[in-house]
Amino acid sequence: MAIEYSANLDVKVDMGELCAPVSRTILETGLFEPGGVRVRAFRAEAYAIADLLPETVSST
Repeated sequence: MAIEYSANLDVKVDMGELCAPVSRTILETGLFEPGGVRVRAFRAEAYAIADLLPETVSST
């Protein structure tokens, strides 16, 4: 599973801490072999969220 997130979330969410429970949840479904599960979080440096609030529009 790939999680893409905007850089402004770094101050609110520890993505490493988020990936672990997501991985466990996927494994608990029994649909996937343990060696086949990958959970990664990719930070987007440039972003614009539809609400256009100052905190959700990147300065880059």
